[in-house]
Amino acid sequence: MINIYIILMPMWADLTKYIVVNLLLFSSWHLFLFNKRAFVSFVDRLIGTFILGLAQIIATEMILGLVFMQLYVTPLFWMNIVISSGILSVAINKNDEGTAMLKQSVIEFKEATVNCASLIRSDIILTVLFILVTIKICWL
Repeated sequence: MINIYIILMPMWADLTKYIVVNLLLFSSWHLFLFNKRAFVSFVDRLIGTFILGLAQIIATEMILGLVFMQLYVTPLFWMNIVISSGILSVAINKNDEGTAMLKQSVIEFKEATVNCASLIRSDIILTVLFILVTIKICWL
């Protein structure tokens, strides 16, 4: 009998790497834009985070495609880790109180999530749409 752990382990390891790199990438851009909270609203910072994160992913894919003439996962991960770590260090060092900034960011995100959840719960159509989208995402 084949050990299922040996078969599934590489898949879970790759998935874990992918999730960690993307969390680092998007959180670094979010914290970078969090320093601009006096000028930019939460929604604009959230949209900017995804635009800048996707732009970084596309740029690194294009650069590595030009260098290697093929796209390899390991250099792509390492390049995104280096770029994201640099952005994160700039974002945290720009503000003298890095841990306070992290706490404020988490609190703001939590408040926005609670507001969104209460909005979804207050309307039956939004609730049904949310459930259908969640089922569809989980199905994939």
